[in-house]
Amino acid sequence: MALTAELSAVVVVMRNMRSSVGHEFDGGAERLPSWAIVGAGGIGLTFATMLCESGHKVYLVCRPWQRDALESEGAFVTGLFGEHHSNPIVVDDVGKLKEEVEIYGVATKAYDTATVGLALANVIRHSAIVVSLQNGLGNVETLMELLPHCRVLGARIIFGAERIGANRAKVTVCADDVVIAPLGKREWVDDAEFVTASCVSAGIPCRSDSDIAPWLWDKVLYNAALNPLGALLNMTYGELADDELTRSVMNAIIDEAFAVANSCGAPLRWRDADEYKRHFYEKLVPPTKAHRASMLQDLQAGKRTEIDALNGAIARLGKQCGIRTPLNDAVTSLIRRRERGEMLDAQRVRSELESILGELGLLRRK
Repeated sequence: MALTAELSAVVVVMRNMRSSVGHEFDGGAERLPSWAIVGAGGIGLTFATMLCESGHKVYLVCRPWQRDALESEGAFVTGLFGEHHSNPIVVDDVGKLKEEVEIYGVATKAYDTATVGLALANVIRHSAIVVSLQNGLGNVETLMELLPHCRVLGARIIFGAERIGANRAKVTVCADDVVIAPLGKREWVDDAEFVTASCVSAGIPCRSDSDIAPWLWDKVLYNAALNPLGALLNMTYGELADDELTRSVMNAIIDEAFAVANSCGAPLRWRDADEYKRHFYEKLVPPTKAHRASMLQDLQAGKRTEIDALNGAIARLGKQCGIRTPLNDAVTSLIRRRERGEMLDAQRVRSELESILGELGLLRRK
């Protein structure tokens, strides 16, 4: 009971402090919160570089092979958000963080979430804000379970940032603002507003909301439709939308995802799949039409992909809810085969997908 009371007191004190800081942001005061960004891929480098450049104290947890370049040259961001350079404090292991900060941003691949959560549990002794800056479903829930003394938020990130060197990232596309919100914890909305104000002060387009769940589903719909097909066929997002076969596959993936979400009671921002598809093809794909999936880069580098947090997660939820997901199953299987080193040329992938669509009666003209 004493520990619970102590943590509760810390939460109250820190919330009062954050409320004051939020007003300082509005008034242009210099006091900014401290951050630790875990993961120095494209997204992690972008957040760390821009936050640090704007005056935040930032720790960046990177891979050992990145450390020398980051320490000697600093971190760089180029592309749609402009040119940025800063010198975050660099460590190559979560356990080497020497002091606690106010905001921890987790920017690792989804399959590393549990490992990072366990490591942070040994670092964060008091209450802090933890933000998942990741793709896929399940990341926020995992961090909430492993860090019960923290306020865990989710972020819907729909800009693309490619790591183009050990210490350099390029922002290549941006379809909308970052959205930051809690998951089922309306009492943490003030924390989301605090984090949002910090990001906006750094020039990162961002807004807050009261519930991250529908926004995460939005991102999963977008990623699940585009990423695996773009990776398997080496096609841009615009090419996928213009191709009869891949458009039919994407439509089926989205239809299955809506059926699963509705069956499982997941909140969505769209009345039905058709409404989302109009938004997808008219608003989301055009500004990202030249983009290639990060999953393609993972496969080309022989790395594990995030398929299990995207189409694989939709398929798993479908099984739990009794909903068939043949196209999500198919692209998940194809990506896993590529991960294992199987050679699958574009024609073979197209043939397998066309066969499934034909069996389902879903091979349609645009």
